[in-house]
Amino acid sequence: MKKRLLSLLLALTIVLTASVFSFAESESPTTLEAPQNVNVYYDQDIMLRWTIPQSIVNRMENEEYDGTLYYCIDWKLNDGPWHFNVPKVNSNTYDWAKDTDVNIFGHLGGLSSDENNIQVVFFTHWSFGYDDDSLIDIAKIKYTFRIRFAFEAYDFEEGDDFIMSPYSNEVSIGGPNQVQPPKAIDAPTNLKAELKYKEDDKPYFALNWTNP
Repeated sequence: MKKRLLSLLLALTIVLTASVFSFAESESPTTLEAPQNVNVYYDQDIMLRWTIPQSIVNRMENEEYDGTLYYCIDWKLNDGPWHFNVPKVNSNTYDWAKDTDVNIFGHLGGLSSDENNIQVVFFTHWSFGYDDDSLIDIAKIKYTFRIRFAFEAYDFEEGDDFIMSPYSNEVSIGGPNQVQPPKAIDAPTNLKAELKYKEDDKPYFALNWTNP
């Protein structure tokens, strides 16, 4: 009887253990959506902005991931090669100890996001290996960026490839061929003002004009 009881307990333990491991394995995604609405702009520094897909936000909020999510940025100057240009990221691709990798790679959950799931990072001179911010010359140099997400499961070993999302769309800023703002704008024509009254007899002016 005792042997049967021990056998039953052992069988239950194996089943429960297998269930736990199966559950943990199910928390590692097989695919990730790419960053959305990627945009680059200049505001004292070069800024890169993207939106986290709702599918990823939902799983992050529910703490469903059995691992760590990263953002991984690649960049190039003018029509040169991509700086990293690797098919998949692993623990050896980026180095947080190097200035050139600061803000290029990091924990997705470590960045703040707004109510629309938008995140922003900025780049300074050391991001591109420059010695000074003055060397970031968007008038002459085109900076192009792309970004993807990566997932590292807790049971991954050193050098294992992370689970990758596709790359986002490529976005660029700067260079001699960038769109230039107009140097002059034509004024509106046929400006007219009409005195009107509200329902409470308060007067106001209604303006209308013709755009050139």
